[in-house]
Amino acid sequence: MKSHMLPAEHHAAVQRALALGRTGDPAALSELVALSARPANEVQRLAASAIGKLASFGADAEAAVAALVPLALRGRHPQTQPYALRALKAYANAAEAHLHNLRDLRLVRRIYWPMLRGRADDVRGYLRREFGDLAEPAILSGGSEDRGCLAQLDRARFDGVLTFEHDPHRGVQLTRRLFPSPDEPAVVEHWRGSMPTASPPAP
Repeated sequence: MKSHMLPAEHHAAVQRALALGRTGDPAALSELVALSARPANEVQRLAASAIGKLASFGADAEAAVAALVPLALRGRHPQTQPYALRALKAYANAAEAHLHNLRDLRLVRRIYWPMLRGRADDVRGYLRREFGDLAEPAILSGGSEDRGCLAQLDRARFDGVLTFEHDPHRGVQLTRRLFPSPDEPAVVEHWRGSMPTASPPAP
C-alpha cells in the first residue's frame, strides 16, 4: 500500500522512528505512538517495532498496548500486523487479554474474475466474491457440528505452503495447509486432524 505522505515527510518519519527505537528512552513512547498513526506502512511498522523495544526500558505499558492493538488488528498493510503483534508480546502482562483475542483466525477466500466487471465501463471493477466460514467443511462431533477445533490459532507459518496449526480441542488438533494446485488453476486447502500424544512426565 502506498504512503499518503509527501516523500520528504515520509523519509523524515522513517528516520525518526528508527532513531527513537535506538534511544531506549521510555519518554519517546508518546512520539512513537503519534508516528504509528501516520498513513504509511513503513512508518507504522517501524514505530510499532520501536514501541516494542521500549518495553524493557519501562515504557508506559497501557499506552503502548493501546497504540499497538489497532495496528495488530487492522493494520493498513499485512506487513504491519506481525510487527505490532511482536511488539505486543513484549508487554505480556498488559497485553495478555488482547493477545488471547488476536489468536482467533478467520480465513476469507476472495476470488476475482479479471475479465468480468461488476459495473459496465469500470476498468478496475473486477467481479469478485468472498467466501468465509460457510465455505469451510463441517466438523462433526457426536453427530452435531463442532467448530471448537477452529477456535484458537496456535501458530502460523509460510514456507511456500501457508500452514495454520490450531490448539487441541477435545483431544484433536487441526492443521490447515493452503498451497497452489500442481495441475489446476486453483488453491488447495488441506485439513488434517491428529491426536497429539501427551509428553511423558519428567523423571
